[in-house]
Amino acid sequence: MFSGDIRSQDALGIVQYVAQNPAGRSVAWQFIRDSWTPYLTAAGDGGPLCSRILTLARCARASQAALESVRSNIRWMDNNYAIVQQWLATLGYYKA
Repeated sequence: MFSGDIRSQDALGIVQYVAQNPAGRSVAWQFIRDSWTPYLTAAGDGGPLCSRILTLARCARASQAALESVRSNIRWMDNNYAIVQQWLATLGYYKA
């Protein structure tokens, strides 16, 4: 990535393009993790791409957390829907 074949300002764009495809996300994330040390070596204190890489990482983590939250809510509904429905019916707020 930092050999000079690809301009450094274009390198992350390629990774971001791959990461936009659900099938490419894990490949892109693995590439970023594998390339982190060479990137820091090439960029010195972090360079302009550092914030973009960190943003991509934060977005990936936020997406994963949101997905887990949705899955957790589905599990809760699967386990509790009938109980809540019955409780609401006893209070007169739900009619079957």
